[in-house]
Amino acid sequence: MGFNDERIRAKETFFIGSPSGDRSPPGGGKIIKTENKKEGTLIEVPELPLDKSGRPKDVDTTKGRFLALHEDYLDAAIYPPGREVTVIGKVNGTRLLPLGEIDA
Repeated sequence: MGFNDERIRAKETFFIGSPSGDRSPPGGGKIIKTENKKEGTLIEVPELPLDKSGRPKDVDTTKGRFLALHEDYLDAAIYPPGREVTVIGKVNGTRLLPLGEIDA
């Protein structure tokens, strides 16, 4: 599967927590969780820097996490945790969600 197949056009994108400053839309990372909802597929991704080709870099730091909502059904078996994705879309706001047993 080529990298172009791994780009997701998001209907809505939300940063988790409080993003610092005015940031551009998230780039990409490795999927943490994929959930199918009534409104589409919600994918949670850590925000990682991208390399020159648009792929997430393999680094140990992140700028936080973001949620990407794709308007269609995406099979969680095809988009499992650990799969690299690059998200294209407009940031619609922020959401506060717990991080495991702690608050984000």
